[in-house]
Amino acid sequence: PAAPPDWVVNRSPLASCGEERLVRGDTNVEARQCLFDAFEAGRGAELISTEAITEGREVTRYLRVHENGTIEVFTDWTRDSLAPGTWERETCGQILSAEEVRDVWIEEVFIILDCQDQPLP
Repeated sequence: PAAPPDWVVNRSPLASCGEERLVRGDTNVEARQCLFDAFEAGRGAELISTEAITEGREVTRYLRVHENGTIEVFTDWTRDSLAPGTWERETCGQILSAEEVRDVWIEEVFIILDCQDQPLP
């Protein structure tokens, strides 16, 4: 796969909550809780989440929360043959705990909502 673009490589540093590799819905509950706790406490943090969709297809998301409450998601679609093959940047309006949203699996820890596409830097 191609190297990430400069705006991802040189993104502002945030505390790491680690990485997770999602296969058949598995999540890294501790890493997700770290990101949610950082958001709730007004601290910056990042979680890198790679989802294996099918063999040979995967999507990586950089989930980022900032001290000022901004929620960003950078998505790498370059390793999904059925996707546009580019990177995407979004800002999101909400991050809700799984307890607040009764119809998601508790293992998800949180969901991110109200995301809007942003221009790439």
